[in-house]
Amino acid sequence: MESQVDAGLKMDYVYGRGKFGRGYYHMMTREAYTSIHPRMRSEAPGGSCSCFSASARKEVDAHDDVKRIMYNRSVASIPNDVVAASDAIEGARQTAKQWHNGLQNEQLMVGFVQHAT
Repeated sequence: MESQVDAGLKMDYVYGRGKFGRGYYHMMTREAYTSIHPRMRSEAPGGSCSCFSASARKEVDAHDDVKRIMYNRSVASIPNDVVAASDAIEGARQTAKQWHNGLQNEQLMVGFVQHAT
């Protein structure tokens, strides 16, 4: 497969890395949102402090809403925003559960070692 080169703006497509390598991915694909979300995280609107004006706070809130949607769509099992939000919450629960279980195991080992000595 020939490698595509970023040719600039292409309506309804995102240039990024996906399962077929670098190229253009349609906005109806998970790969498009997987490419967009990191960009959204690194590009916050306005200055570093939005506490001085209502319009700046509004802009930051809107950016956060869009960033959340982009993330949800990047982890969604199907292209549906309600399902995407649910999938994102379930993913967060699973991550928290893994951390919790890992920390409990670590505490059990420390307790076992302390008790054995």
